[in-house]
Order: sequence, then structure tokens, then C-alpha cells
Amino acid sequence: MTTFTPISLKTVAEGLNFRTVDDLKKMLQLLPIPEKPTRKVELVDAIASYLLGAGLNTLWQELDQRQQAAVAEAVYLTGGRHQAEQFRAKYGALPKWRDRTSMYSYKQPAAKLDLFFYPTGTYTASNLLPEDLRLKLKAFVPEPRPLTLPSTEQPPQTLLVERRYFDYKKRQSVETVDDVPVVYSGVKNYIIV
Repeated sequence: MTTFTPISLKTVAEGLNFRTVDDLKKMLQLLPIPEKPTRKVELVDAIASYLLGAGLNTLWQELDQRQQAAVAEAVYLTGGRHQAEQFRAKYGALPKWRDRTSMYSYKQPAAKLDLFFYPTGTYTASNLLPEDLRLKLKAFVPEPRPLTLPSTEQPPQTLLVERRYFDYKKRQSVETVDDVPVVYSGVKNYIIV
């Protein structure tokens, strides 16, 4: 029987080592570190030392409310993972990260969340908070708000449905939002869209 073993990062240094030197230099620019090393080992050491030191609390406070919620979710609820779709469902939108729409993001600056979330491989997305960083964050990051579902006495007459597709003739992505009527089947509290 095959079982799934989730990938984890034990240390910040382990996550930083999956980054390129150029990415590390961009991340270093976000930190108030006077010396600016250029070798990868030194960059990893400088960034990891800052994150695991006294500057972590200040850095976390510089995040906006949604970014703080993303960190809190990873610290307390998701085992260190940033789960984008679940986050969007709970908070209504994703936290502000750098623009990741282009595969070629060489000139884009790093985002503050890049200092918290790391890839688990050379060509994977940055979505994992290392265990040593989670332990440090637990000391001052409050637990995220619980998931709540709004309820009403009367069901809605319509629902907004978002659709995304690629228009090959125009060679661009298209997003539409339609107001779709809700049809009731006769069974109480059962909605069919």
C-alpha cells in the first residue's frame, strides 16, 4: 500500500538553499542587514540568522493583515503549508505576493512573504513555512480566526459564478462573472445551481 508522506522543511536554511543567489540577494534587500554578502552560503546564513533572531517579530508586524493571516494559518492549521484555494475561500482573496503571473520573473523584487514561505525543490512553488520558523512564530503570532459560514433565513435568488478560460482567437485569458439564478428542487435546504 502506498502512503503519502508530506514534504517538510526542517530549517529556514534548508528552504533558502533551494533559492538562487539572485533570489537571495533580492530577499536580503528586504532586511535591515548592514553587510551585504555575495556568496550563497553567506547569504543563506545572513537571512536565516535574521529570521531566527530578534528581527522576526518586527518583520511579521510589517506584513499586512491578509499576509499575517496566511502566516498564522500555516503556523497553526495547515502544518506549514500555504494552501491558496482554502485561504481564498476563507478570506475572500489571496495574500499579496509578488506578481507570479510570468514564468520569467528575473527582474521582479522579492516579497515579504518570500521570507516566510519556501519551495521544497528547485522548481516548485514557495508554499512551505519551515518548522524552526513556525516554532519561533508561535511565540507571538495569534491563532487565526475560525472559519465561519454566514446563514440567512431566505436563500439567495442568484449566485455569482466566476469563469476563467483562454480565448485562443484573442490569445488572452478571459474572466467572466455571471449572475446565475438559483433553482430549488422542492427539498428544503437543498440548492441546485
